[in-house]
Amino acid sequence: MSEPLLAVRGLVKHYPARRRRGPLVHAVCGVDLDLAAHETLALVGESGSGKSTVARTLLHLEQPTAGSVTLRGQELVGLRPAEIRPLRRDMQIVFQDPYASLDPRMTAEQIVAEPLHIHGLAAGAAERQAAVSSLLRLVGLDPATRDRHPASFSGGQRQRIAIARALALEPALLVLDEPLSALDVSIQAGVVTLLQDLQQRLGTAYLFIAHDLAVVRHLAHRVAVAYLGRIVETGPVDVLFGRPSHPYTQALLSATPVPDPAVERRRQRIRLVGEPPDPTDPPSGCRFRTRCPRYAAELDDAGRERCRDQTPALLDSGQGHAVACHFAGPVGFVAGRGATSARGRGQ
Repeated sequence: MSEPLLAVRGLVKHYPARRRRGPLVHAVCGVDLDLAAHETLALVGESGSGKSTVARTLLHLEQPTAGSVTLRGQELVGLRPAEIRPLRRDMQIVFQDPYASLDPRMTAEQIVAEPLHIHGLAAGAAERQAAVSSLLRLVGLDPATRDRHPASFSGGQRQRIAIARALALEPALLVLDEPLSALDVSIQAGVVTLLQDLQQRLGTAYLFIAHDLAVVRHLAHRVAVAYLGRIVETGPVDVLFGRPSHPYTQALLSATPVPDPAVERRRQRIRLVGEPPDPTDPPSGCRFRTRCPRYAAELDDAGRERCRDQTPALLDSGQGHAVACHFAGPVGFVAGRGATSARGRGQ
């Protein structure tokens, strides 16, 4: 197997809850991820699951507490800012809110040309204008709008400007931090199509952070599901959507509408009780157990004790599908006495 473009091992990010006083927020706790060149990996989960912290930490917008991040085999953790700077050409980010991520005082040309200026590329005015025109056309915008400010663009157009800026340096990796959530539904489809076309043309790898699983199924090659700072399930999109094994993944998918009304009426819904636990005081053992319907209704005392005392490892179950659950199984799986032998994995 070829070396991944991006490899994350044991990534940890803890930070003080309030001005360096009080308990630590356990935002990311031992995350492992691989992303191949030309691939889209979706990182999904509820708010507070640590998705955006993972993105900011692996890009060194925040310093990791522990762990390893390698890009094309080069370790990034521990590098000084001056050593990281040239590597930023290979990894760029598009933020969630195009209204906040663009400087309102700058024109579209200035915004898109900024990374070229910072990295000493396209220094001449004519070269810079040609590069900006090419990038604007690439994302479906008229180069004639180059002198307009962000306020004169729609939300979808602003996000296209942000994508053009991120692509100016021809990065190998583009982190997309919920790039659709601030856009109208009618605009989202156009941006998704744009991202697909750009990946086919440029070969850029995407780490796509999202909560909309319908979009993820359409765009991603693989999916990693995060809960309270840990990855609980990962696999190819067809495998994970077709046979989710972790009860949290099953609950997320059950909340995603199906376009077929007949199928939608027959679907089993899994409703989670309560809110995610406080990240300053996460539960022992399995972090999901306090909201897990399987733990609450199906496990015997021995099973519950195992979930309370032992942190489940993320173990491969075949086809690149890995699950971190002591009693993983399909929807409706009864995980009481004999569940470990029924599962047959000894996890």
